[in-house]
Amino acid sequence: MIENNGPCQHITCDDCGDELADFHRTEFWSMLADGKERQWTFEQDDRGLWEHFCPTCRPKEGRLQRARRMFGL
Repeated sequence: MIENNGPCQHITCDDCGDELADFHRTEFWSMLADGKERQWTFEQDDRGLWEHFCPTCRPKEGRLQRARRMFGL
């Protein structure tokens, strides 16, 4: 999840609670780029909400791969 703390914000892993460094609110895209460089993943769930995972907790397969496996494709 993305947590706002005054003028700063940071990304928190939705599974374990691990956090990335704070970024100013005007640096949203830099914050996401930093997370991707650190091997974090960001996925939209079935309700359209974003999920954020650190490298330790990130799903081993993508949503498309999970759907194909579930439906035997």
